[in-house]
Amino acid sequence: MHDDCPGHWYLCIIDFKHFDIQILDSLRSKSRDEFRFKSVKIMVEFCQTFFKLYDIGKDVFQFSIDWAPSIPTQDNGGTVECMSLDICRDSKMVI
Repeated sequence: MHDDCPGHWYLCIIDFKHFDIQILDSLRSKSRDEFRFKSVKIMVEFCQTFFKLYDIGKDVFQFSIDWAPSIPTQDNGGTVECMSLDICRDSKMVI
């Protein structure tokens, strides 16, 4: 996902096995947390509409949404892609 922070992306993972949604942000900022959380909720609404349209049968509105615990942070804005892939690999997530 992307917001108005120049050049910064953060990752949102919908985990259907554990019924939760995690936000992975290597440049987490208290001043942007509320905006990013709202953005994830908008994405969840879109996913729910998609699932309903194609009769997938998932109700992501029932999933919990939270920040992923203990992810590495970056010092600059140039390494987020590598960090995102490392985080997914280390947590054994499938991309």
